[in-house]
Amino acid sequence: MRWFYKGHRVLKIHRNIFYNAIVFICLLPTVISIICGIIYKGIQRYETSSLTSSVLFGISISLVILLLMIPMLKRMYNMQKLCQMVFSRELYGIKRKEGEVVDQFDNKLSYFPTIYYRKRKEKQVQVTFKLDGSKNHEKFLEMGDILGHIFAMETVEQERRLWYVVYTLEYVNPNRIYLSKQEIKYESGKIPLMHNLVWDTGKASHALVTGNTGGGKTFFLMYLIRSFLILGADIKILDPKRSDLSILTSILGEESVVYAPGGIIKTLREAVEEMDVRYDIMNESKKFGATYKDYGMLPYVVLFDEFIAFIESLQDRTVIKKVNGYLTQLILKGRQAGCFLILATQRADAEYMKGPIRDNLGLRVSLGSLESAGYKMTFGDVDNKFEKFKEGHGYVYIGGTTSRVREFYAPHLGIGYNVYDDFREILRQETRMRRGSASSGSIPGLPAGSPSGLEKEGTDDERSESTPHY
Repeated sequence: MRWFYKGHRVLKIHRNIFYNAIVFICLLPTVISIICGIIYKGIQRYETSSLTSSVLFGISISLVILLLMIPMLKRMYNMQKLCQMVFSRELYGIKRKEGEVVDQFDNKLSYFPTIYYRKRKEKQVQVTFKLDGSKNHEKFLEMGDILGHIFAMETVEQERRLWYVVYTLEYVNPNRIYLSKQEIKYESGKIPLMHNLVWDTGKASHALVTGNTGGGKTFFLMYLIRSFLILGADIKILDPKRSDLSILTSILGEESVVYAPGGIIKTLREAVEEMDVRYDIMNESKKFGATYKDYGMLPYVVLFDEFIAFIESLQDRTVIKKVNGYLTQLILKGRQAGCFLILATQRADAEYMKGPIRDNLGLRVSLGSLESAGYKMTFGDVDNKFEKFKEGHGYVYIGGTTSRVREFYAPHLGIGYNVYDDFREILRQETRMRRGSASSGSIPGLPAGSPSGLEKEGTDDERSESTPHY
C-alpha cells in the first residue's frame, strides 16, 4: 500500500493553540470551582474564604490536568511553532481583490500549505510537507536547516515519499558516547560513533577526518585506533609531523608507528601488497561476492595523519605520483579485502582529493571550526548551512547510512583518560585470545606465512564476544 502515516495535520488555527490551551486549562477548573461554590452556598453566604478555597481547588485541578496532558501539550507546542513558521515566512496565500490590502489576521487565506507533524520516538520527530507545485514548492525541499533550528534538533534524514518530502529530526547531544560512563559493544566490522550511529566498515570503507588545531581531531583518531584494536585489526600509523599520535610508538611498536618519509612510502607499498595477497587468496576459491570476513581475515588499517602536508613536502614528482598511486589503489580496491585507509588533515585540498577519491571515502567527519571551503572539500557540494562548532563537535556523513551530512558529537574519552593503560589492556586481552586459539591451527584455506593481517585467528564475530567491552 502506497499510503503512509504522516501524523497530525498543521492548520492555521494552530497559530496560538499552545498558549490558548494553557490559558483554558488554567482558568476553566478555577471558574467552574467558583461557580459550583456559589451555587452550593448561595451568593449571600459566599465569603472571601470560600473564594480562596475555590481558587486553590481549581488551581490544583489545573496542575493535575497539565501533568496528564504533557505529551499532548508538547505536540501542540511543536505544531504551533510550525504554524507560526508558515505565517512568519509567508508560505500562505491570501484572498484579495485587485488593489485590496488584506491583513493575515483577517483569516482570508486562500492557501495554507499541507504540513504534518509526527513524534516517532522519544528523541525523534518527523515533519512532512506536501509537494503541491505551489510557489513554495522549492522552499519545501530546503527546510532541513530551518526545522533543525526551530526544534533545536538536527535533521538527520530527508526522504521523498510519493508527493511528499519527509524530514526526520533527532536530538544529537544526548546520543554522544561517553567512554568513561558506559560500555561500548562492537559487532563484526562495525564501530559505534554515537548511540544511534554506527560506521559499518564493510559497507562504507575508508575515512576522511578533517579539523583545525583544537577541534578534537586527534582524540577522535585515538578512538578509531582503539576501536580497531578491539576488533583485532593490524594497524599502521603514519605520522610525518610526529604529532600526538607519536606517543603510541611505545605501545604499538616502531614498526606500527612510522615517521620518516621512506618508512611511510614503504608502509603504503606493503599495505598494497597485503591487499593483493588477500585478493589472490580470495580468488583461488572463486566465491562470488565473498569478502575478507568469509576467509577469517581481520581488518588491516592504515591511518595517515596530515597526509596532504606530507605530499606537499615531497620534492620528487615521481615519488608524489607513487604515493598517490598507493592511496588510490587502497581506496578503490581495499574494501573487499578488508584493507582500510583513514586519512586525516586540516584541509582536504581538492588538488589531492579528487571527486572519485573523495566519493569512495565512506566515512567523512569534520570537527571544530572550518571555513566554508573546508566543509566543501570534506563533503562536496551539499546544501547544508554549516556552523562553526567547538572541540569534539562537528559534522559527519556515512555512505549508505546517513542520507545527508548531519551534526555529530565525537565520542568523549573522559577527563583523565590514560591511553597507555587503556591500549595496553586491550593488547593484553588480544594476546590472551591469540594464545588460547593457538592450538586450533591455521585458518582453513590460508597458506603458511600469510601476511600479518591474516595471522590472528578467529572471526570478527568471535572476537566481539570474547573481547571485553570498554
